[in-house]
Amino acid sequence: MVYDSNLQFRSTTDSLTATETSSAVSIPGGTPIDGLALVIDVPKKSVGDTMQVTLQHSTDDSTYTNLVVTETVASVATASTAPFKIIRRFHTRNEYLKTVTTVAGTSPDFGAVQIRIGDDEVQNDLAVGANVSSNP
Repeated sequence: MVYDSNLQFRSTTDSLTATETSSAVSIPGGTPIDGLALVIDVPKKSVGDTMQVTLQHSTDDSTYTNLVVTETVASVATASTAPFKIIRRFHTRNEYLKTVTTVAGTSPDFGAVQIRIGDDEVQNDLAVGANVSSNP
């Protein structure tokens, strides 16, 4: 599937090993009435580490408030290379969105985590307000 690079919060091939705040994504006029989806692709989990993604929104690209806070990807006793996806539907009239990805642990490494705004891949699976995780 092709993704619009203007709708990506994190699209690097670098491993997620520390807390990050993305650049803002602008959606003039806000989301469509049926919303969009925050899509997080996590390639792996490291032992003893946690990760949580917060989607924030703003009217002025200066003062942000939390819109969606995902569940924490919990610490595991055995490293896992099984990739998984977290999808959270959201709706906002605010133009600006950014993510804060909080990582904790001794030496966290979640692989090249991708975070973006999506819709097509979840349209058939989710109703507005519904959420899905494939194994956080």
